[in-house]
Amino acid sequence: MKTLFFTLILTFAALSNAQVTTPMDLGKVNKNCQTLPTPSSVEGRWYVGESTDPQSGITFHMSFVISKMSTTSVLMCQGPGWNLAAKVTTPSAYTGNSFAINGGGFDQSNQGGANCQLNIEPMSLSYTFSGGCLVMQDPQSGQSQLLYPIAP
Repeated sequence: MKTLFFTLILTFAALSNAQVTTPMDLGKVNKNCQTLPTPSSVEGRWYVGESTDPQSGITFHMSFVISKMSTTSVLMCQGPGWNLAAKVTTPSAYTGNSFAINGGGFDQSNQGGANCQLNIEPMSLSYTFSGGCLVMQDPQSGQSQLLYPIAP
């Protein structure tokens, strides 16, 4: 399932360091976009959100750390009694209202029978801000994704 930045390959489920999101950072996510000032840059820590597979009960959290020349993508997979994370850092660039992932990468972590995998592919996106949140859009498909800021 390809969703904007990332392709998730999760073999355990059917669903799709201070710099990266950890379970403790989830309390620092602000989802009140309109109450926040508009950022001056796309750089920062951004949270995509979570989804839970109804069959396995596994919850997935996706976040990004965007800097001037690279993007670190983090997928956290949480199941009963375990937490796994996969992290990929790729070259990236942004100008005006465009953002590009200029390389790809793959990472995975395993515990017992659980396997959390993250595959990042090169792509170009456009971006805007909605209040204090970042909106990334795939110009080819027209799909957009709202990203929430993570406080330092």
